[in-house]
Amino acid sequence: MRIIEQYLSKRIASVQPFFPKNVPMPDANQRGAASSVPLCVAVVVPVCDEYPALYETIGSVDASYRAFLQSSPPSDFPELQFRVICVVNNTAGAPDRVRRNNDACLAMLAGSDTAFPPHSVPLEAIDCASRGRELPDGQGVGFARKIGMDYALAAGASVIACLDADTTVSPDYAADLSAFALRAARARNGIAAAVTGFTHRRGETPAAESAVRRYEYFLKEHSRRLRECASVYYPVALGPTIVCSAAAYAACGGMNVRTAGEDFYFLQALIKVCAAQHPGTREAVPALGCTVYPSARISQRVPFGTGRKIAELSAYAEQSGRFAPGTAGAGARADTDKAAADTDKAAAAVSAAPVEISGYPDAVYEQLARCIRIVTDACAENCTGTELSRRLLRSAGAVDTFLENENFFSVWEKLRRNNKTASALETAFQCWFDGLKIIRLIHYLMR
Repeated sequence: MRIIEQYLSKRIASVQPFFPKNVPMPDANQRGAASSVPLCVAVVVPVCDEYPALYETIGSVDASYRAFLQSSPPSDFPELQFRVICVVNNTAGAPDRVRRNNDACLAMLAGSDTAFPPHSVPLEAIDCASRGRELPDGQGVGFARKIGMDYALAAGASVIACLDADTTVSPDYAADLSAFALRAARARNGIAAAVTGFTHRRGETPAAESAVRRYEYFLKEHSRRLRECASVYYPVALGPTIVCSAAAYAACGGMNVRTAGEDFYFLQALIKVCAAQHPGTREAVPALGCTVYPSARISQRVPFGTGRKIAELSAYAEQSGRFAPGTAGAGARADTDKAAADTDKAAAAVSAAPVEISGYPDAVYEQLARCIRIVTDACAENCTGTELSRRLLRSAGAVDTFLENENFFSVWEKLRRNNKTASALETAFQCWFDGLKIIRLIHYLMR
């Protein structure tokens, strides 16, 4: 595809030196002949200081892959390939302990770790940890993801899935990714994306368990409320849930290299390019049926994100003595089936949460829903910016002020000129009124 070739010619220079040497890459003619190239699903896993936990992650993917091979007739998935690409990484300044751990991960992936059980799923390691191959100073998970995803794209993957090294998957994971690959091959311009479900595993202490259930409930409840508001940015931005076609990956500019929050910006870009393929859609990035199970561990490795948030909420719970009802004792763990069952208890757990983590007020979502509804009607009527502002001011005055501060009404006139149908105009508005602007609006309304 032309869009993939353009991406590969312009955007991989910074990561190409990290690609494995002597690995044959398909040429442009092979990529262009889509019907003659087997579909390939690549699962990309950044790995840093994850030995021996990586055993469990690879084991769960392998189990889902074997279940897929046993249950799917070859005629359903002709010549489909499946592979896991692990990007073992650290910077030159990493502590010796991290380096030794990553050396063990590389040995495991190379097949020299006798404790690593046999596996069916093809594995490949990208060494970004050994002396002379480290990530540049200041880089982290975003850069590691980009290395793996760009490499997968260059190697001919048709679907690229993100996963984390501390995250296990449900038995239907490989089957659902493979089915998505077939749908993506038939999508308009080959552009498609999706998210898996997610349920965090049990925390190691009552405080950590309370924190992760409350935080997870907040994420899912916020997503539900955004969907009710008719925003296309309702999917939760969680790294190991994101799946996209090769064309969608290239069209959105690929993975960004932030050390944290890279999943939020990447998913937002995917939503925009997928929405553009289907003007007026309310579901640019649908959900798959499979589930991933991220670790609930406390982490301070990045400035924000799930691990950092769990650390903050866990500390609050320890200090206040307020735990979610039904949490387990210290050191308790659960397997993935138990973790899935715990999700049903999340709503009850959050009912006891302090206001600091109980979510946004109903009034915020009501204002957001009113704004999107008014703009959607304005798209159907092709209203001027002046008329749109008048309607917003009458029904959602604070939102009108926010949009005025964002210079939206000047932007609106440009959107009207460039989009001649109501559905195209609505999609253009949704692309402008993205996830980041929605967060800023929420904070503005809560001042």
